[in-house]
Amino acid sequence: LVVFVSYLLFILGAILSTLTTKEKTAEEMAKFVKTSFHVWRPSGRYYMFPLICTTTFTHVSTWYITGQNTWLVSGALAASVAAYTAVILGEDISSLLKASSKDV
Repeated sequence: LVVFVSYLLFILGAILSTLTTKEKTAEEMAKFVKTSFHVWRPSGRYYMFPLICTTTFTHVSTWYITGQNTWLVSGALAASVAAYTAVILGEDISSLLKASSKDV
């Protein structure tokens, strides 16, 4: 039940954020990115990486102890978030870090 409720809340949040940002003009989106990036970036840098490493380690450790392959799969999926962020989002993040207010 908890997983189901968490899933519904996640989907609701994704829908609401999509609808909220979809209605914004280009100027409003630029202002939003300028004001939120300085909050988002340190959180991603300082909290996401240790969280992903810990999650991957605990899932692989649980797989090693129990032998259940589902733990290995979920650990690989957790690690894939770091790979996606580094490879796919890395270019956008570095561009935002170098950009001035006008460039955003």
